[in-house]
Amino acid sequence: MTTGRPVLAVVSGPPGTGKTTLARALATAVGCPVVIRDEIK
Repeated sequence: MTTGRPVLAVVSGPPGTGKTTLARALATAVGCPVVIRDEIK
C-alpha cells in the first residue's frame, strides 16, 4: 500500500480477543510498524 499518506489503524477490544495478533498481522500486510501499548508500559 503506497498512498504517500501515513497509515494508522487502531485495534480495540476486551482482553484476550486477539488484538495484538490482529495488529501484528495488519502491520505485516500493510508494511508499517506496529506499536503495542502493553509492550510500552
